[in-house]
Amino acid sequence: MASSPGMARRGHLALLSGRLLLLCIALLPLLVVSCGGASGGNSPAPPAVPGQVTGPSATAGAGEITLRRNAISGATSYNVQRSTSGSGPFSSIAEPVATNYTDASVSAGTTYYYEVAAVNSAGTGEPSAVVSATPTPAAPGQVSNLTATPAVRALEKRPY
Repeated sequence: MASSPGMARRGHLALLSGRLLLLCIALLPLLVVSCGGASGGNSPAPPAVPGQVTGPSATAGAGEITLRRNAISGATSYNVQRSTSGSGPFSSIAEPVATNYTDASVSAGTTYYYEVAAVNSAGTGEPSAVVSATPTPAAPGQVSNLTATPAVRALEKRPY
């Protein structure tokens, strides 16, 4: 059977299109990765919930308690919780950004218990170990608006 020039051309085209198809299939993963994947962009992975706060401490002062803790990677703030019982329940009292926090809404002689958890957009991490402190009475304020009046005493002459 003789082949016509048209059949030869179609055969070459089929071979060429088959190789081109294989090349496209082989390059497809590279194109997807370089274009940012199926999400349509090179967006970073969402953050993970921060880890547990470590190194908490509570230091009592005059009418206040200062809390300190280690910074946690990925945390945007810290949830400070307080209770008057070591086993809770704990109530949230502040969400500072810094690793130190001073609680000035305490009463002298009362023991306060604290736990701290790191927070970010993914959620709140596990609370720290519970720490406690008992504030001392605040020092009295400075006395002001005092005036001194000299005392006048008359001398009496008495006969001897």
